[in-house]
Amino acid sequence: DTLSPHTINSYLRLGRAACKFWVAEGLLETSPFFKVKVPKVPKKVIPTFSEEQLTDFFDAIDTSTTEGFRNYTLFLVYLDTLARLSEITGLEIDNIDLKGHIAKVRGKGGKERFVVFGVRVQKCLWKYIKQFRPEPALPKYNLVFLTRDGYPLTKNRVEQAMKRYGRKANIVGVRCSPHTLRHTGCLLWLRRGGDIFTLQQLTGHSSLEVLKGYLNLAQSDIVVGHQRYSPIDNLGIRMPRFKR
Repeated sequence: DTLSPHTINSYLRLGRAACKFWVAEGLLETSPFFKVKVPKVPKKVIPTFSEEQLTDFFDAIDTSTTEGFRNYTLFLVYLDTLARLSEITGLEIDNIDLKGHIAKVRGKGGKERFVVFGVRVQKCLWKYIKQFRPEPALPKYNLVFLTRDGYPLTKNRVEQAMKRYGRKANIVGVRCSPHTLRHTGCLLWLRRGGDIFTLQQLTGHSSLEVLKGYLNLAQSDIVVGHQRYSPIDNLGIRMPRFKR
């Protein structure tokens, strides 16, 4: 089997780093990777939901049940805060300020940061906590989102729920996963006029490189929009003749 560009890139970077260390330790005179160029990894197109697919997805969740309302609220919080799935499933009840529309999450490496949510999410969170959230099975399970038995939600359980709702909503052409939902939230943020630096803080990314793909997609929307609403193209003004 042929290796993917990502795998080749990783192997070459590891080999170069190892040889650099051996040179520094005196085990090698020169690095064989001195003139080796690490090929760039081709950028992948980020899959996202359309706004219609998002509406269909949330409509497919039965909010009259305890599990349904929990999942509905969880996906709303996940999409609106742009946090990682592990940060949402690990969100503690004491770290939510409903009045202030803010929550403290714990990200990679135990780093803590604040994320923000809107008015609609606030209302759903309040109703879930007051009416639908079960009693924790153990005092240490001080999490917002729990199973019906009061235990922590696993990542796999959330992923399976999303696939189930995706099939019910007849979503095709895009992978129905939490990862796709987060991608969509980032793109919607930029489409609505949000800036990439605030997006970096909300998502917890240490580098802007990860977010540039969303920015490119959002900018392509501007081109399409201009083609549709161009002041000149939509005016019936006479254009001069051009010589061929």
